[in-house]
Amino acid sequence: MSADTTSAAHVIEAVDQVLTHKAAQNCTDPGCARHAGTIDCPPITVSRSPGSVLGEAVADAWYAVGGSRLDVPAGVVAALALWPQKLPGAEAADMIAAYIAAQPPRVLVRGLAESANHYWRLRPALWTTARPLFHWTREDLHDTHLAGVQAVTRAALRPGVLQHTGDTDPAERSRIDLMSWVITSLRHHHSRRRLGEYQHAAGHQRPDRRGAGRRRQYRKAAPPAR
Repeated sequence: MSADTTSAAHVIEAVDQVLTHKAAQNCTDPGCARHAGTIDCPPITVSRSPGSVLGEAVADAWYAVGGSRLDVPAGVVAALALWPQKLPGAEAADMIAAYIAAQPPRVLVRGLAESANHYWRLRPALWTTARPLFHWTREDLHDTHLAGVQAVTRAALRPGVLQHTGDTDPAERSRIDLMSWVITSLRHHHSRRRLGEYQHAAGHQRPDRRGAGRRRQYRKAAPPAR
């Protein structure tokens, strides 16, 4: 069986589980990540890009929609990195990325929360450390943050967050420290943004007072009028 056929089989299996969940449990939760989203998932262009490229893409996407806090975009990338579907060579990463990218924002939030919860069940001792990255998934996010979640998700998927972290081999998943690149880029953009806002708020440059000083000196040196 080819890699493409295997990848398609995994995605079809996941979709079947979604439909079975909806029918068997009569779930009516509009935010349920198992069925409320779409299964119409057009492919997206993905590549295994360097961490610096992924970090910049995430920061650009977050601040472009007006995001300010850092825990949301960092948590999105962390949850994607922990996505529980791991396969040899991350062979289904492209199709999983297309599925995730197609989901509406509130379904994305629930899906990312489920990814974090899956990690918590596997490594409960580390949850205290990881919790600040995912606490926002329990909040009632406003439209700006929801748009940011969707933008950051797609921005992280295109440079290959799942290609970097979707392998069953832990050594392959550890070749690059994506979170360091993401947090560094977010902080760098945040600092530049604060500086830009300060300059914009001032409305003008600091006036040059050297000319005024010279004029005062000239007036003092001038002889009195007769």
